[in-house]
Amino acid sequence: MEAFCGFFGQKDKQLLMSMANALSHRRGNEAEQLQQNEVSFYYSSPYRNWQQAKHAGFASNGSAHIVIAGFFTHQQKTPQQVLNDYLQLGTEALTALQGAFILALWDGEHAYLMRDGSGQRTVYYAEHQNRLLFANEPKGIHRHTGFDRTLNPASLAQYLTFSFVPEEQTMLQGLYELMAGHLLHYHQGQITVKRYFIFEDTAIQEQDAVKRFQKHFSNAVSSRLSDDKVGVFLSGGLDSSVITAELAAQTDPQKIYSYSIHFGKKYLNELDYA
Repeated sequence: MEAFCGFFGQKDKQLLMSMANALSHRRGNEAEQLQQNEVSFYYSSPYRNWQQAKHAGFASNGSAHIVIAGFFTHQQKTPQQVLNDYLQLGTEALTALQGAFILALWDGEHAYLMRDGSGQRTVYYAEHQNRLLFANEPKGIHRHTGFDRTLNPASLAQYLTFSFVPEEQTMLQGLYELMAGHLLHYHQGQITVKRYFIFEDTAIQEQDAVKRFQKHFSNAVSSRLSDDKVGVFLSGGLDSSVITAELAAQTDPQKIYSYSIHFGKKYLNELDYA
């Protein structure tokens, strides 16, 4: 629920705060903002003590700046470490990150916008009046004076056909969603979007795929464990049941607290399955 927004281009403090105010329901009591030359970042989180968190927030190194929302799993890196790795290794340092996150980076000449591989965090972008604007809700971008909120007829047709708008398109012309597992590069007014995270691996035998899944699944659960008690939401389906079973195999079952919910007699009740 963090507030994450900003733009690349001529700085404008009033515009940045207007974008942030559009995301006020996501903000906490404390916030950070940065405006230097061609980069403007804003970040706030309602979570307590987020300034002491390892992953989220700002970092700078000379003319390079980064802002990160969310968290990493396998690499317990701070924003400063991520930025330093990028300055040494380039975008390979970014595409190696795993977790639920979005980030924006400016290195004095090149700008990047990135979304995690499974798309657990969302970010939108638009190019308008020589700026590339971004926010984790469209309403942040709408605050730019003169942004034309024109309906995209093709997207409307797709929504009525599929009940969602596929790929990067949105219901508004000129407003795009950065797709999961993609890296956007902005340089001299040119936008390039590249997919970096690949789920598919067709050149593998079924037996090997099962073993690989078991290994990755076990690692995914262990990387999210804490030393304290663990809570899990049981829906009665396969996914939550398998996660709970793996938790029980890796930790003391007495530390696992499961929760379920139903909405009354009129609706489907899966508590027995849970």
